[in-house]
Amino acid sequence: MGTLPELAADLAARTDAQLTRLLILRPDAMTPPVANFTDLASRLCSTQSINAALDQLVLPALLSLHRPSPQAAAWLPTLQELALVAVKETDDDGTCPFLPLPAVNLALILSPAPDSAHTARAVRTECGLTDMPLPFPALPPAPEMFSVSGALRDNAAGSAIETLLRTMTNLLELLSHTPVAALRDGGVGVQALRKLSRTLDTEETLTGFYLELAAMARLISLDRKARHWVATAESWLPLNRPAQWLELVQAWLDSNRGSAARPLAPELPEPGQDQAGRSNTVSIRRILHAAVLELTGRTPSRPAASSVRKLLDWRHPRLSTHYSPRIPGILREMELLGITGAGAPSGPGLAVGSGVAVGSGLAVGSSGGTATDITAAVAALLPEPIEHFVVQGDLTAIAAGFLAPPVGARLKRMAVSEGQGTASIFRFSQTSLERAMVAGESRESIRSFLAQHSRTALPQSLDYLIDAAAIRQEAAHFEAPARPAPPAVRALQARSTTSGLAGRAPAAAIPAATVPDPAKIAAQIACLRSQAAGGGQDGGESGPALVMEQLRQAIRAGAEVWLRAVNSVGDVERVLVVPTSFEAGLLRSRLPGTARERRFGIHRIIAAEPATRNEADLETGKGPWHE
Repeated sequence: MGTLPELAADLAARTDAQLTRLLILRPDAMTPPVANFTDLASRLCSTQSINAALDQLVLPALLSLHRPSPQAAAWLPTLQELALVAVKETDDDGTCPFLPLPAVNLALILSPAPDSAHTARAVRTECGLTDMPLPFPALPPAPEMFSVSGALRDNAAGSAIETLLRTMTNLLELLSHTPVAALRDGGVGVQALRKLSRTLDTEETLTGFYLELAAMARLISLDRKARHWVATAESWLPLNRPAQWLELVQAWLDSNRGSAARPLAPELPEPGQDQAGRSNTVSIRRILHAAVLELTGRTPSRPAASSVRKLLDWRHPRLSTHYSPRIPGILREMELLGITGAGAPSGPGLAVGSGVAVGSGLAVGSSGGTATDITAAVAALLPEPIEHFVVQGDLTAIAAGFLAPPVGARLKRMAVSEGQGTASIFRFSQTSLERAMVAGESRESIRSFLAQHSRTALPQSLDYLIDAAAIRQEAAHFEAPARPAPPAVRALQARSTTSGLAGRAPAAAIPAATVPDPAKIAAQIACLRSQAAGGGQDGGESGPALVMEQLRQAIRAGAEVWLRAVNSVGDVERVLVVPTSFEAGLLRSRLPGTARERRFGIHRIIAAEPATRNEADLETGKGPWHE
């Protein structure tokens, strides 16, 4: 199984159940669907796919790839299931029963063995992995846990969720009429962040988190022309609070955005991320959430941060340098979101939870509860919305809790919201009442609404103010028709309401992080079974990979090949060469029987065939070659 045709034959020989399991564990191999088994083998051997598969391996399974041995053979079924190894057929007294595929070997060479990393070395010491030979232990280090009362957990999580939704609503309403200025790179500057924090009455770090979360959920977007962040939350604001929470948490879990110099600025490169050549498909937040749930189960307990790190080092050793610096920040974000309360997974956090397959050598995300389960868990932590408030003589209305959205929306048409605490404060003024009347209210409808929802009688001062606003509006109605606003004003109004709007998907259950649709898997397998194993070098997705494989074999053997490539004038020519090496996107080769070197751009090579040296071929090989 060392070549693409051999791997394709191995895949074709697998049962439908085995292929289904492979495509579940490595879903990138069928995104988009492939045409035949050779194309599937080529996709599985790509650098991106190999790295994604290696990132799933727990520490012992990964170390067994670095050091194949009889003791490491316990992980052979897992590695075969992932199409990462080939069983050796030669007799070597059992010292090395399997070998990684060539593409896997290349990935292992480019990334150091996990026992050379400082964090993983500490885990290996605790697991007893420092003494060779193997075997490796099948379980991670024992965690350090702290007991948390259920009441404390629920109170902390409920308070966090209420604060999150209230602050996010205030932020979006503020940005809907006062967009926040952005710097050249899209980030929010220090002065703008401070001003926004003062208005929201939050710390600057928390304001930055809310801005980032709003961007993840596409509740705000950047108007690049005006260089402002504007609210795009028309479909989110009317949702009930559990549905609002679900959309925010789903966006947070699916995002892999790391640290940035400023809120909403381009993120900084993670240590070692570029060197690993790894795709940005692994959600660190999902991995960390799954680790916390694995450590605590359904018990009200809090794992030590060091225990979370050790578990992740054991489950995802190749990602250690990537996620270790981010663990404290993500744990803090889980607390702010109410996924945990006092460090223990909350009811909503458990409902959202993605499981981990323990003991298989893999860390595989699975879907959590349904949208109904999740929203029910959120609703259980939040008090019921209220529909009444108290109107006072100082022209304010005070709501002692969260107002039902229809009541709150109408009250905001008549009064200006003040304060950011749990109790909502709304202040009436002649200007705010006039604005409500322009929007369609009348003195009778305003008095009727206040009488229905106020627990106190309408103060005389507010009654006078309503009459004054109505008289002012009636007088304006009989004045000369108002002139249209200047074009510049109309353009500004249009831009403030429509610029940067983007559609968003409706609320849904938290999707599975890695498991594709079973129907799509079945359709892919049916397509594979209906086709021949694969095509040649001239066509199909696997064509370029087959060419490169043929050339690498020729380089190792020092063999001659017939090369077909496009020359500098666009003609396809055929030439006999001895490939010597690849260098900077070029194939270096020499002409047989001479010391003359030829270089060909890899992107220009069409096919490579083993040489059959008859007279006609030799004559063809003497033809001119123009680079």
